[in-house]
Amino acid sequence: MFANLHYTARKNSLSLASLLALGTIAFGATSSQQVSAQPALSSAVTITPDVGGQPVTAYLPDTVSYNPAIPTPESLLGANIGEWHVRHDQVVNYMKLLAEKSDRITIEET
Repeated sequence: MFANLHYTARKNSLSLASLLALGTIAFGATSSQQVSAQPALSSAVTITPDVGGQPVTAYLPDTVSYNPAIPTPESLLGANIGEWHVRHDQVVNYMKLLAEKSDRITIEET
């Protein structure tokens, strides 16, 4: 675009500065028209944070009885699920503990 303006300025004996000024004015006029043509947003959005921190029983069905010998995440991690992010080593330790306590879980390292 600037190359075309420079060529036009040399051809018609106009200065490049005056062409740039005209281009800026024209661009400003079209962009202001576009902005004013857009409708204003009138709806409000309310964002509420997730409180998290629910005990594991909140995520499990009430109709099933669970083995009390199997540790809950809260018992090992010290916090409810969703209360804070768990490090990888903490997840691995919990999985290993589950494998020790339950005959339904095995862990294989590859």
